[in-house]
Amino acid sequence: MQEVKKYEVENLIAFVNSPPVQFTKNGFGFKLVKDSSTNLSEDKIDDYANFLAEVIKHFDKNNLHFNYISPVNEPQWDWTGKIGSAKQEGSPWSNMEIYKTVKALDNTLSGQKLKTKILITEAGMLDHLYAKNVNASSQIKTFWDPKSQLYIGNLKNATPFVEGHGYFTENGDPNLIRARTSLRDTLTHYGPGLEYWQSEYCMLGDGYKENTTGKRSAIDCALFLAKIIHHDLTKGNATAWHYWNSYEPGPADSNSLYYLIAMNPYRRTDTGNLYTVTKNLWALGHYSLFIRPGMYRIETERNDDLSDTAIAQDVMISAFRNTTGEKVVVNMINYTSKDKKALIKPEGLIAGRTMQLVKRYITSAKEGDDIKNYPTAKKSSLARSGKENCEVVLPARSISTLIFSANNKN
Repeated sequence: MQEVKKYEVENLIAFVNSPPVQFTKNGFGFKLVKDSSTNLSEDKIDDYANFLAEVIKHFDKNNLHFNYISPVNEPQWDWTGKIGSAKQEGSPWSNMEIYKTVKALDNTLSGQKLKTKILITEAGMLDHLYAKNVNASSQIKTFWDPKSQLYIGNLKNATPFVEGHGYFTENGDPNLIRARTSLRDTLTHYGPGLEYWQSEYCMLGDGYKENTTGKRSAIDCALFLAKIIHHDLTKGNATAWHYWNSYEPGPADSNSLYYLIAMNPYRRTDTGNLYTVTKNLWALGHYSLFIRPGMYRIETERNDDLSDTAIAQDVMISAFRNTTGEKVVVNMINYTSKDKKALIKPEGLIAGRTMQLVKRYITSAKEGDDIKNYPTAKKSSLARSGKENCEVVLPARSISTLIFSANNKN
């Protein structure tokens, strides 16, 4: 936590898998039976809220403030296990149980004058937020429709951030696109002000295989990760994106599904590195390093008439600008096995400004192509008149980030 503070991470989030065992019905951090009901005892809801407040105050005293707290994690799963062999702590919750817990926590935070805000949903799959017939489904309508009996929009410490996990909604491009489009449309219907946060993802399911057999290479995994981020931003309108998790033991050259850094915990320091950075880290970096808080996404258009599903196997493009309009970031994923040329036209980019391409970064399968700074082409200006365009070559199976500036600075 202290290291996180040194790196000036903007937001710290505390989340809970299971209420502490002293508050659960069965005295364990997991369920013993599948009944879709929370393991939190009904008479311990206030105790749980007070416990969370104590945790927040402890870290506040150490100058480590949690901006947000998520008291419920993936409430749609049953989280059952056997005594002595349970694999993970957790608890299911119904929407009513979530409402009661969030309301108690809201009262506690207000009563103790704490500044931490509450993240409500933390859905195990994105479609639980707008559909699904499970114990905690249609959560956007349930919690943010003013007509709902479980409306939380009027709670002082509630947030408008609708959190969901991207797992299992990316098996096939049609499903990937449909889930995020439906989520966006539902948020729009019950907005304004609601924002989608993709709060947990790794290649946990089989979607990353894309109907192939055998191992997937490091760049295959990285490109699939980039495709997920791209669609969360462009189809889901996500305003935050979180990866799970940073590091874990495993290979870096293939099937690096769950982590950004592959740990080698059993390797002696005098015989090799204790960790290897995967291509996943650089794929994420094309977004997290260049698309900074406060930037706006620019809607893009293309002239090849490809469908959304065809684009997901071709060249994917997203663009972002800062608040002053002096900087534009264009991310381009070439998902194909051939080099591609892209001609970027400036119509409507930034009104009244001529933008200059000042930096170009590429990640590909090539060793060392890890957000590598490549020279920019000579013809690299973007004028609003459209008389000058920017042509770039996108290497096969690669991610490119183009930085345009109105004042020729990075």
